[in-house]
Formats: sequence, structure tokens, C-alpha cells
Amino acid sequence: MQLSNQHRVLFFRIMYNLIWGINENRLFVPRYQKPGRDAKKTTPPMAILEVNEAMWDDPTLIEEYLADKNIQIPDEEREIVDGWNRRHIKASFMVVDHLPKYSVFMKMDTPPLLYGVLGLSDPISKMYPFAKQFLTKATLLPLKGQIVTDGILKADQTEFNQETKEDIEKLYRMGLKSRGVIERLDDDLLA
Repeated sequence: MQLSNQHRVLFFRIMYNLIWGINENRLFVPRYQKPGRDAKKTTPPMAILEVNEAMWDDPTLIEEYLADKNIQIPDEEREIVDGWNRRHIKASFMVVDHLPKYSVFMKMDTPPLLYGVLGLSDPISKMYPFAKQFLTKATLLPLKGQIVTDGILKADQTEFNQETKEDIEKLYRMGLKSRGVIERLDDDLLA
């Protein structure tokens, strides 16, 4: 229910460098040292929040980062960032279940769309043990054939009454019957 150590290290290296690069171009917060081995320690929390919010709303920020000739990006990481820019899903979700393989995020479309989402460092069920079902705002990203969040989940701890829980279960079953749980954010699946 969480990324392998190898993929977790890759994710954080890419994400911290992406945030740094976008901030270098647009200065959402004062400049800071490029992330190295201790990226989490050197990346200001405000940069994470400010740049993260902006980059999913404005795809040109990531496009500028990828086009910047002064920033050296390995090809594999460039492809991952490009995939994030083209395939991310920023929305409100209902976390409806925690399965051995992933947590199930339901987007309230008609019919509901279900996404199998892995935690980055810990299973989502461990990070949010207060309820099996809860509302959250999140950005889903593809990573190595799996779905993860951008690292920021804005969870709502509202307690649901029994009738609402039953309605959520009905929608969950409808989503399972309609399309099942989407486990990858590939171009052909998003069409």
C-alpha cells in the first residue's frame, strides 16, 4: 500500500527538484539552495505549499521547468514530470476503502471513478486511521505504473451518518461495476 523504497526516493528527488526549479523561474518564495541529498531539510515548507498549489493549476509552470536549458534533468525524470503535467488529476475525492494493494479514492463523476492510490512513505490507512471513509482534496500522479498523490492530502475528518455511509457504499459498488479500480494514469485510460 506504499511505494517501494526505490520509487519513493525517485519521487521525492523529482518532486523537490521540480518545486525548486519552478520557484527559480517564478519566485513564489525567496530563492533557496537547490535540493541535494537532504532535500526535505533544505526545501522550505512554504515553497512546497505555494509551488505545489500553483503548478497543478497552471501547466505552463511545469512546461517552463522542462524547457529550462539551465536545469539538467535526466531523461527518465523528464518523462515522469511530463507525465505528471499531462495526466495529473486534481480534485476532491472520497477515500472509500483500504485494500492490501492500495487505498481506493472515488471521484464523484457519473458513474463514479475509482483510483487505486499508494501512499508515498506509509500506507494511506496508517496516515489517516480516523476513518475508513473520508473526504480529501488531492492531486493524483502517475509513477512507474502506479498512482500516488503529490504528497499533500487535505483530509476532512467529518463523521458520516449511517445513511451517508450507505450512499457512499452504493456509489463505490457502482464505480466497481462500471469501470473497476483504475490502477494507472495512462493516456489511453484517460480518454
